[in-house]
Amino acid sequence: GRKFIGIEIEEKYFDIACERITAAYAQGRLFE
Repeated sequence: GRKFIGIEIEEKYFDIACERITAAYAQGRLFE
């Protein structure tokens, strides 16, 4: 399943969001 869906018109903001999402997944979970 999907945890979220993101929609962005501006490509630069899409790229920024992808970087933030990747960094968040790399950190792991705060709570289990």
